[in-house]
Amino acid sequence: MSNLLVVDDNESNLYLLERLLSGYGHAVTRAIHGLQALELARNSPPDLVISDILMPVMDGFAFCREWRRDERLKEIPFVFYTATYTDPKDEAFALELGADRFIVKPTDPAQFMEILREVLMQHHYGALATAPAPGQPEEVFLREYNEALVRKLEDKLQQLDQLHRALEESYRKLDRILLQTVNALASAMTQRDAYTAAHQQRCANLAVAIAAQLGVPEEVTNGLRVAALLHDIGKLAIPSEVLVKPKALSEIERALIRSHVESGYEIIRKIDFPWPVADIVLQHHERLDGSGYPRGLSAQQILPESRILAVADVVEAMMSHRPYRPARRLEQTLEEILQNRSRLYDADVVDACHRLASSQSLPL
Repeated sequence: MSNLLVVDDNESNLYLLERLLSGYGHAVTRAIHGLQALELARNSPPDLVISDILMPVMDGFAFCREWRRDERLKEIPFVFYTATYTDPKDEAFALELGADRFIVKPTDPAQFMEILREVLMQHHYGALATAPAPGQPEEVFLREYNEALVRKLEDKLQQLDQLHRALEESYRKLDRILLQTVNALASAMTQRDAYTAAHQQRCANLAVAIAAQLGVPEEVTNGLRVAALLHDIGKLAIPSEVLVKPKALSEIERALIRSHVESGYEIIRKIDFPWPVADIVLQHHERLDGSGYPRGLSAQQILPESRILAVADVVEAMMSHRPYRPARRLEQTLEEILQNRSRLYDADVVDACHRLASSQSLPL
């Protein structure tokens, strides 16, 4: 068993290396930068050190140089284990500093352990040609050192840029999957009530258009779109004969219809959306004066998204034909929301909807 010193500022890398090395019977000491590693090694010299290069406080190149300058440590094998390099100058510089091996991540664990075993054996039998402390002039060392670090940093930045692009694509893919799932769920209404399914889609289009007029951030608008596509999903729990009844509803039937917001909330709240979709759905029939349902919320108690959806819902419903009444004209619909501006409906939302209508941009 050997005592190994592992130096890396990445906690995951340290953990994986420690598990691998201890699994082969080695004792492992960990450090997160070169300066800490030097302090630990001077107190208790290891049999071998394994170091990354890019680290805070003292990077691997500077650490290796100090290691080879220390009379007590300079004969101990030094191995670099670092991310992919594309320039052979980096390995040459590391070996020039006194490193015994330069291993590129990722390396097969068995191969990695074989390299370490070989280094330890060579050191044990005196066959390891450990490089002396660098003897070149300081200005030469500093120039080569800076050039090597710049190459390493450029390589790291390129890797981070690639990871960033891959992550963005993953997020876009998840957004597409989420929207497809929401659309599929919303389309389930088609099997029960074709009007409600189409109503939800048209409401979503109008709500998004109003949000754009109001300058609502894209991320908030995305949540509003999802909520609008699902705002009447609770009607799945209502008998279809009530939904399509061609004449006035009884008190019991009206209460049943009103229950759709709470039913929808119960369905949606179990889905971990990144937006308050369930609450938006629950509140889309609330009104500013507290006369709405199901909780009688008023004014600022109502989410901004719900206030937008409330207007979109009323406008679309009034302008659509229903079995119990004909479609209303645009002028009648606008009169309804303008008369109740600031009383039932948010004034800014009403004004934004009116601007859309005035410019003939209503997406209905």
